[in-house]
This record gives sequence, C-alpha cells and structure tokens, in this order.
Amino acid sequence: MSEHHHDEGVVPHRHPLRPDQDDTLTYWRAMEIAVRELLIEKQITTADEVRAEVETMDSRSPSDGARVVALDQSRGQLLHARALLDTTEVDAPLVCASAESVPLATGSFDLVMCDHGAMSFCDPDRSVAEAARVLRAGGRLVFSHTTPWPYLAWNFEKERVGRRLRRSYFGIRRFDDGAGQGTVDFQLPYGEWIRCFRRHGLAVDDLVELQAPEHATTTYDDFDPRWARRWPAEQIWVTRKEW
Repeated sequence: MSEHHHDEGVVPHRHPLRPDQDDTLTYWRAMEIAVRELLIEKQITTADEVRAEVETMDSRSPSDGARVVALDQSRGQLLHARALLDTTEVDAPLVCASAESVPLATGSFDLVMCDHGAMSFCDPDRSVAEAARVLRAGGRLVFSHTTPWPYLAWNFEKERVGRRLRRSYFGIRRFDDGAGQGTVDFQLPYGEWIRCFRRHGLAVDDLVELQAPEHATTTYDDFDPRWARRWPAEQIWVTRKEW
C-alpha cells in the first residue's frame, strides 16, 4: 500500500469525469482512476455507464464494508500505510510478508490486486501460485506491471529506453538493474505468462496494453513518453481462478 504520484497525461492521467489535482494520490484513489482508464481504454461503456460503474465500485469500497488486507515485505512501507489509514475510517490489516509466501488462509479472497510491486519483483512461479492459492473459485488476480519491451530496448550506456532492440525476447526471466542496488525484476514472454497462469488454475480474461496519451509527460528521467506512445510500456493482466 503506497503513494502514487499523479503525472499529467500519464496513466492514471487527468480524466474528464473527475478532474484530479496534481498532488499525491492515495492507493485507493489511484486505483479508482486506473479502473476508469481501463474501462475507457477497452471502450467497454459510455461515459454515463462509466459513472454508474464507478458508483457501483464506490458502494463496495472499504468504508462501505469491503474487507481489505494489504501486504508488503517492507516494514517502512507498512508504517507509511498505517499512517495513511489513520487519517481515514478504514481499518485494513497490514501484513509484513513476501508475496512468494503469503501467511493467509487458502481460498479467502475474491480479488488479489497488485500495482507493479510483488508481480514485478517476485519469482512469477511463486507469486502467481500464492495468489491463486488465496483466491476463491471465480476470484480474480489483476495486476499491472511493465511490458517486456522496455527491458529489451534498454540502453545501458544512456541508462534509458531506446528505439532499438538490444537483447533477445526468448528466454527472458530475471533482470538486474545494473546499478549495484540489488533490485531484480522478473519478466516472462507472453506465452510463458499464460502457461504459468494455467498451471495454477487461472484463465486469462484480458490483457490491456496501455498507450501513453498524446503530449504525455513524465517525471521519470530514464523514460520517454513518446516511446510509450508507439510501443506499450505498461500492461494490465486480468485473470480468473477457474478451480
């Protein structure tokens, strides 16, 4: 459970249905904006139907009875989350653990959601298995993370994404940031992701490849929003537990 800073023109960006201030977003506010983006990106509904859908979502928010549990392996992040929760009426248990070994009961959740985080920094065979384990039948695992393409086009000399592929797509799995900071990202080819989901009883309902809006800007110096206008930099997997 963390803060998300709002960059104008970058998902989640300013939305005509609810103009947002360029300030620090809470976790739930950021997720609401992301869902709005997802609905419009997929052209699922009209603007009026989006409003109705968001009202339905709002009725199931934590303050209206939804039971929420947040997990992070960083005690610092959890302390920050607790401080934010203390400013609201939401009482959500905070669990300090790795997503590769979740200390929660099997079949106890209807939704597992991750915004980058665990699904980027944990071994997919372990994190997907754990997400599937704690889901009830019919429950969903929904997560956003970086697509493979920035990793394949990364220019280590300039320390930014480029317009030329610099490594093979086949066999990708583990990426070190090269900065000696111990950060490791995991990525799989698309077929490997699907096979990983299927091994753990998850069916793929959707894969949304996000395109940066025209004239987008970003505070990330190592990334070019014009690149993300031509090639997908981020994506959202939507999966469902079949058994």
